[in-house]
Amino acid sequence: MQRIRLNLIKKAVLIGIGVGMGPLVQLVATPWLSRIYNPTDFGYFALFVSSVNLLSNVACLRYETAIPVVESGLIKPIARIALLSTLVTMSLAMLVISSGVIQNLYPLFRELDSHIWWMPLAATCGGSMLLVYYLTLRRGEFILNAVMRSLQPIIFVLLAVFLSKNGLLTAQITSWLFVVILGLFYLRKDIFPFERKGLWLTAVKFRDYPILLTPTSLLDAVALTLPILFIGSVYGVDATGNYSQIQRLIGAPLLLCSAVLGQMFFKYSGELYRAGKSSNQLFWQTVKLLLVLAFLLLLLLMLIGEPACKLLLGGSWRVDTPFLLLATIPFLCRSVVSPISTVFLTHHRVNLAMRWQVGYFITTYTLLYYASKSFNFEHFLLIYGIHEIVMYGVYLAMANRVVATSVT
Repeated sequence: MQRIRLNLIKKAVLIGIGVGMGPLVQLVATPWLSRIYNPTDFGYFALFVSSVNLLSNVACLRYETAIPVVESGLIKPIARIALLSTLVTMSLAMLVISSGVIQNLYPLFRELDSHIWWMPLAATCGGSMLLVYYLTLRRGEFILNAVMRSLQPIIFVLLAVFLSKNGLLTAQITSWLFVVILGLFYLRKDIFPFERKGLWLTAVKFRDYPILLTPTSLLDAVALTLPILFIGSVYGVDATGNYSQIQRLIGAPLLLCSAVLGQMFFKYSGELYRAGKSSNQLFWQTVKLLLVLAFLLLLLLMLIGEPACKLLLGGSWRVDTPFLLLATIPFLCRSVVSPISTVFLTHHRVNLAMRWQVGYFITTYTLLYYASKSFNFEHFLLIYGIHEIVMYGVYLAMANRVVATSVT
């Protein structure tokens, strides 16, 4: 038992290095980045990155999430289908942009100029790398997983600092292009020789992923992007920059722990389910640890948040304590609950997660729409924070019900 625990800790540390190295480098670089670029620059950057992340989440039509739970013989067919799906997603996104629909619905996109055409390609890179992350995790290639995860944010920071004349968006796009080349090199053994035999049958067999999981994941991703969209259009790009920068700065430590524990929970809850065992204990250990970390982070923000952020960011940024707390609470809710939400995948209860995601999108859009029309920025953030506490509380209860009723 002791050897097993040590092995788990070792794997968690390796994943933590991969997930945390990028945010750590960005955190260290924050004093330079926040002085090279202003809140407006980061506002447009947040708009671009949020849109790319939205597309990246569904670029593989969610086939990549089947990798931890399928039999070994189906890994390569699933990988091929997922990679082909990224090309379909990119083509559709290009078509939508060329039609002008997105620009008409949200005019702020026009201010991105030619960078808007790079969104589909950057999203395809992100989706392809998601596939790489899942494959390396399934195969136990933890060191490679760590290296692949850490490269893109590190390259971005280097480009943004030392080639600042090109801007944040160019640095982000270039970093994705560089990393995806390495990712495709890794995927070559899963793609070639390319075999079409049985590919369609495999895609149909796992059709719940594109048919059920992709639309709801898209709704969920859009819901997470809605605050950025509303803040940018109603309260200004500067407010967007301040909001996103604070979340990025403060969220780095919890993001590291959340991502590490989430990946470990995904892997081992799937293994426990396949072995006919309950993951209830693992579930609550993960939640309790994240809750403690979230509480400690809030406590630090109340005690030293304002002077610490002012020291790191400089005088051009908003760092008052009420704003720090309001900007952080929604992020903390997601960081605590999202890592264990993969139980819906490992326990094959996607339909249950789908209901929550649809409800989450509807309530988020409705609430933020009316809040942005009726309240100032601070009250808008307060209403959003209360909404996140309630909705993620419901999500946690649903996830607990899944593990509590699973095979013991």
